[in-house]
Amino acid sequence: MLDHAVIVPRLQRLYEWSAEELGEPRVLDLVRDGSPIYAWRFEHRDVWRTRQMPFAGRAFERLTRPR
Repeated sequence: MLDHAVIVPRLQRLYEWSAEELGEPRVLDLVRDGSPIYAWRFEHRDVWRTRQMPFAGRAFERLTRPR
């Protein structure tokens, strides 16, 4: 739940930051529009999204959303 509520919404920024910190721009080849593309093609990005987030996950996502 933590991954889906906190990390996934920030995935694109996380990869951008990592690429810069590591000095490795190829890291950005692993993500597209906030969806990982190293295991499945972008067209199958739905595997990274939970269909129905539990209430606690939705609340956690809202509470930790960047302002």
